[in-house]
Amino acid sequence: MNRYIIIAAFLTFFLTVQTSCKKYLERDPYGVLTTESFYKTPDQLLKGLTDAYNPLGFFNFEIPLFALGDIVTDDAEKGGSGIQDQAAIYDLSRFRAVASNDICLVLWQVCYRGIFSCNIIIDKAPTVETADPELVKRVASEAKFLRGLYYFHLATTFGGVPLILSPLAPGELQLKRSSYDETWDQIEKDFSDAAAGLPLKSDYNASDLGRATSGAAYSMLAKALLIRQKFTDAEKALQKVVSSDQYKLIDDFGEVWLKANENGIESIFDIQHKNTNSGWMNDTEGSWIPLFCGGRKNGGYGLDCPTQDLRNEFESGDPRLIYTLTFNGDIFGGNDVIDNSESSAGYQSRKVCLGIDERDNPFYDQGFNIRYLRYADVLLLYAEVLNENDKPAEALLYLNQVRARARASNPIDPRRIYQAVNITVNLPDVTTLDKNQLRSAIWHERRVELGMEYQRRFDLIRQKRFGDVMRAYANTYNTDKGALFKDENSYLCPIPSEELGRSNGLIVQNPGY
Repeated sequence: MNRYIIIAAFLTFFLTVQTSCKKYLERDPYGVLTTESFYKTPDQLLKGLTDAYNPLGFFNFEIPLFALGDIVTDDAEKGGSGIQDQAAIYDLSRFRAVASNDICLVLWQVCYRGIFSCNIIIDKAPTVETADPELVKRVASEAKFLRGLYYFHLATTFGGVPLILSPLAPGELQLKRSSYDETWDQIEKDFSDAAAGLPLKSDYNASDLGRATSGAAYSMLAKALLIRQKFTDAEKALQKVVSSDQYKLIDDFGEVWLKANENGIESIFDIQHKNTNSGWMNDTEGSWIPLFCGGRKNGGYGLDCPTQDLRNEFESGDPRLIYTLTFNGDIFGGNDVIDNSESSAGYQSRKVCLGIDERDNPFYDQGFNIRYLRYADVLLLYAEVLNENDKPAEALLYLNQVRARARASNPIDPRRIYQAVNITVNLPDVTTLDKNQLRSAIWHERRVELGMEYQRRFDLIRQKRFGDVMRAYANTYNTDKGALFKDENSYLCPIPSEELGRSNGLIVQNPGY
């Protein structure tokens, strides 16, 4: 596995840049497209925009997504064939990563590849002459959304990073880090600008579903605002989404991950995937996550293993348990008998589990959308900021919407042929108006609603309790995971040494690394 990441890091980070040849030629050679000659029409902008979306689907983005979202938290342990299988992820999960960590490097590189493509679109869009200026405005706004998204992942991982906001020539690429606040200010600006220029989800044709919308931009703006606990501004952004009449909860929690519900009524932003059966060395458009996170005895690599602590977080009468975890003895389609014996706690993620009869061929090329941003996530964020803004009665309305949906969900998973764990539903509404108690209830709800959806680290960071939670985890389970967490530096990961070297000392390493 490690060799695949290194190979793919080279493949995905290689960026084609244009060099001047005017001193050799009087005019550009015929038949050669450059950034100057290509981006002349809306159709060409759209083709360039596809390149800006593409890195979201690369496995060099997917691996850090679950590694940093789940495995470095109390929700999951790194599985695989042992400590040395994806040792870089293991080191991150023990808060002892070094600057040569592969996961940090590939995330840095894949995000800046996406930013590179976004900057070209944003730069060229104003120069396009067209009879459809609204389309050009939308394309530029999509690029701003994507740029904000890539910087969001960089900033939550590394803190302040170099802000590249326009296409740069190779000689201009040695940039120093921007500050933490400068970086988050820019992320907020990108999402705010995108929200102003993007359409509602219902304004897209069916063929364009999956593109960024104003709802997605306002949702991500709220998440960026919450990093610095700007609760009042976050409430305004989230209210735009909740009042838009564009989204609602799917009636049954277990149906969220059905193929039929990709880009559905609960999806605010899915990462798009389709099976192309093109071979792993090619840029497949399918997702690798079902392979990476599926159990080792059931055809997967077994990397993202839910913890007993996550299992214990579920109330005994919560049907979401069976749609979040798989259990030994479960049977899925194709007589796929679940054997999680190589998972430390005996569980794997149900949310990305595909039975044998549900899988595309090959397994690493799945036409399976990643539910990156769901309406339930927004409702719970909205409940949280309303409570922080001293509106507990309103907060309860949105919290209990999510619990009511869970309560109404089928306690028998219809995609299981046999279900090893039975649920007797008992999930009453939350009634407390005490601010501290309600905050705890909302935080609990986010963990069980969004478990194994790569949100846990973000929540712990913005709630400023990452260290407390991880040290408590180490004490409870007598493990070294969390024991080394230091509040002064473990919230962030090390800047990749390769990038430090490229900067000739202009980029300064994070404290403690």
